[in-house]
Amino acid sequence: MAKRLVAATCVVIVALAMIAGVGYGIWRLMLLVPPNAARAWALAATALLPVSVFVTWRLALRYAAGLVHGIDTGISKVAKAGAEAANLRVHIHHALKQKPEPPTVVLPEVEIVPRRKLPDGNIIEL
Repeated sequence: MAKRLVAATCVVIVALAMIAGVGYGIWRLMLLVPPNAARAWALAATALLPVSVFVTWRLALRYAAGLVHGIDTGISKVAKAGAEAANLRVHIHHALKQKPEPPTVVLPEVEIVPRRKLPDGNIIEL
């Protein structure tokens, strides 16, 4: 537990140091830029802010529509699979519930042969 806390603290400190370093570097570079150029950058950033908001909004709408379409497709496939499984269970239940018909056996035709009798009336069994 303590190792995780130390590791998380180190990650936070390194991330803050990186952010501070990037900010300091930008500040030092801005000291080298002439004031008119800095004003032009600020004007361009301010003017393009509504455009960037509009473009971001449109992209988010397209992404959301695609996400909803994907979710709808996934839900419909899951619902279809569930319906097929339920139909299969019902079909199996009905098949097991029906009583099977007794098997019909077709016997060959039997030829009737009279018993042979001896002259004295005794019967010969074969």
